[in-house]
Amino acid sequence: MFRQKIFITYWALAALLVPGAAYAYIDPATTTYIIQIITAIVITLGVTLGVLLYRMRMIVMKAKAHVLRLRVRFSPAKNPANSAGADAETGTERTESEDAAPQHAIPVRENFPAVVSAEEYVAQEPLAASEAKQAGTGKRFARDDRKFTRRALSVLPLSFALSFSFIIFSCFDLYVSNYGDMPFTLKEITPVILLTGAAAFLVVAGVLMMFKGVILDVLMSCAFAVLLAGYLQSTFLNKGMGQLTGDVARWGQDHTGRVLLNAAIWIAVLLAVFALRYFRRGAWRKLCVLLPLALVVIQSVALVSALSGVNNTATGYTQTEAKHNKALSYDGIYDVGSKKNTIIFLLDKLDANYIRDVRKTDPHFFDKLDGFTEYTNNITHYSNTFPSICNMLTGEMYYWDYPADEYYYKAYENSPFLKDVKKQNYDIRLYLVKDYDYNDVEQLGGVVDNINTVTYEFRGRVAMVKLLKLSALRNAPMGVKPLLWMSSTEMLHAVSVHRNEHGQYQDNDIEFHEGLMEKRLRAAGDNSFIFYHMTGPHAPFNMNEKMQRVKKSNSLKQTKGSFNIVYDYMEQLKHMGLYRDATIIITGDHGVNGESPAEAKKPIVTGLFVKPAGAEGAPLAVNNAPVAPEHMRATVIASTGGKTDAYGDDYFTAPAKSAEPRTMLYVYDAHGDKDVEEYRITGDVKDFRNWDFVRNVPIKNRYITPWMKKPVGGKGPPKG
Repeated sequence: MFRQKIFITYWALAALLVPGAAYAYIDPATTTYIIQIITAIVITLGVTLGVLLYRMRMIVMKAKAHVLRLRVRFSPAKNPANSAGADAETGTERTESEDAAPQHAIPVRENFPAVVSAEEYVAQEPLAASEAKQAGTGKRFARDDRKFTRRALSVLPLSFALSFSFIIFSCFDLYVSNYGDMPFTLKEITPVILLTGAAAFLVVAGVLMMFKGVILDVLMSCAFAVLLAGYLQSTFLNKGMGQLTGDVARWGQDHTGRVLLNAAIWIAVLLAVFALRYFRRGAWRKLCVLLPLALVVIQSVALVSALSGVNNTATGYTQTEAKHNKALSYDGIYDVGSKKNTIIFLLDKLDANYIRDVRKTDPHFFDKLDGFTEYTNNITHYSNTFPSICNMLTGEMYYWDYPADEYYYKAYENSPFLKDVKKQNYDIRLYLVKDYDYNDVEQLGGVVDNINTVTYEFRGRVAMVKLLKLSALRNAPMGVKPLLWMSSTEMLHAVSVHRNEHGQYQDNDIEFHEGLMEKRLRAAGDNSFIFYHMTGPHAPFNMNEKMQRVKKSNSLKQTKGSFNIVYDYMEQLKHMGLYRDATIIITGDHGVNGESPAEAKKPIVTGLFVKPAGAEGAPLAVNNAPVAPEHMRATVIASTGGKTDAYGDDYFTAPAKSAEPRTMLYVYDAHGDKDVEEYRITGDVKDFRNWDFVRNVPIKNRYITPWMKKPVGGKGPPKG
């Protein structure tokens, strides 16, 4: 009855802890921790209670046996003193023959020919010992007193726990934690995960069953240690690891102490398992069966709870099972207006330091910016792609106090910017990355001209490979994680987007340049406003300065390659006679951001080059006026001939000095209450003394953290 009460109480608590769309401070990883911890406590209490009851029962039984022995000892009928030489009941005396020892034949050579003499036995002993020693040398490690069925009962629970924990539970948990960012549905990925888990179980169990004896014990000890250490790693030891932003992880350089401590924990777990096997083999065998099963139960309860809060059909990327969706496509990506053009090349993460590094290696690299002015005192309001680009195009600020998809709707629908451009008879083509810059074309108010129906195809094998890579990244020790690093955009490969004119736009600078050189620009329509979100200097670094795909590059080469793409684009504009009348802006959505508050204590300057319409044949100029995204919108409106009264100064009318403060929200992943630091910048952004700390802004809607968790509710992960 007591166990039933515990069972009922546990499931009641588990039901109450099912995650919903509650935008609280608790990380959903904490919710998973809570469920797993509660489950572990219940199981531990149940086992402890069972052991306690068993011990109490044994104590009672021993007490009863002791009392019984005393009764037998002092019973008159059974006291040997009362029956010396005679039976107390019958009074008959035992005869001498009845007490005599039984007679048996003594074996001799005549009666038993198989019996050897002492001399023969001594002669055969060395030979037998030598043969036994020779046979034992080859089979010592494979000798096992356990039958096949008993070994199977030891191997199967551990094999199942390994495949369940690292494949089934981990992959489902990663999907649930980031389901708004997965480009496929739960219904699509479920059979793939289950089949992969089943195959892994059969392979692991089959391999282990090929061995026995000491070899099997060693393999089982290693597998058990990996299972236990991996569980501890994913559940408790990944805290503060940050996000997959696309930047190469620097854990080895920045967290050396934690890496060493983490490695020590893994080694301690491994040694503890082997020590238990050596000193307490019986306890080791039981633990290798019971603990894996307990982990499966704990994770199963947490997984059922988490899956119950996931929409089975809608995802944050494709949004439907129908495979047909509207999105910003490649339509007209090489089209320009035959009269006037306002073109923005947004090179992701174009930091002023990258520009400085290019100048150090090639002082004349930027001489091709004909008629441009470089603004050296420029900021964006955010240090990440989300919500920076949306803010640049709308002016709407976001403080992580409500879901990102609601922010997208509010920003694009309420902003007059794109509508004012449209009023000037301009075609508007925005080549933005879905879920980083927007997440529904309906948010764009029907003013954008490259919206089209996009066809998707789910690629199950690719999706599984990416999930397994994420699972390995989350469960591996910190020292191994850099080897398993993956870009935040790799998961998009799980969905095949038809890369024709109607395919959904994805930033790929190499493919963009290949198409530019093959198809070349063409004049279509009168006037165009074009916004290209390009990869730019942002990691992963897979492009060199010649716009070629390489396995390994760096920020310097990729920055040069990005500008060379822009140079080729502008060269074609010149060849068409459209360069002089074009307004061209080359900028970034943010600069280089660090991974901790300490790294924010330095200026973050975003690169900016602007060419006004009518400028050509002039060398690159420099302007140190304090500017921000507000000046970009005013510049675009002015270039299209619209009214600028509501937009203020543009880049060309901005005062050289201004007392008007500019706002920067520095985003980092500290997993605490101070996730965003808000600064007010007055004067030159390059002087950190001009940065005044305002407040810590708590993130109530956190985004992608693949090896950790992400709160349910709110879509749109920050890319950078």
